[in-house]
Amino acid sequence: MMKDFLVMLVVNMMKTTTSFPTGSPGCDYSPSYGHQVLPQSEDVPHNIKFDKTPQADGSWELTMSGNMECPLDSVYVQDSFVGFLVKTFASGYFTKSEGVQVLKCDDWRTKAVTHVDRRAKANIRIVFIPYGNQYHQPRFNITVVKEFKIFWTNIEV
Repeated sequence: MMKDFLVMLVVNMMKTTTSFPTGSPGCDYSPSYGHQVLPQSEDVPHNIKFDKTPQADGSWELTMSGNMECPLDSVYVQDSFVGFLVKTFASGYFTKSEGVQVLKCDDWRTKAVTHVDRRAKANIRIVFIPYGNQYHQPRFNITVVKEFKIFWTNIEV
């Protein structure tokens, strides 16, 4: 009886340590590993919007927004998301901003950013700055986490 209890305790502890409320642990990490479920097969809901806009200084601004205002301390709120991972192979770099941390990638071509906490998010602003005089539009590959077992991968913007 005690042995069964200890086995269950260890298994449950392993499950809780594989989730990452402070963002993706790496550039090539998929939520399928830590969340232990497959991504949603349907499209991202219409209430989560993505917008990629060129800026006057040559940078690109990517905004991800939910259709609501979030209380700062909330975790799961309707029409919001709690996590994200944005990657690109474009030549340049991401900047750190509110709610966004830059990841160090092993592959020199990959650049990525992720969330800093698991609070509900209604509006995230990400800035990508191309190197030199490169005016081509970067492509972003996005993973969005709605809640622990609901997330979408390979969103191209």
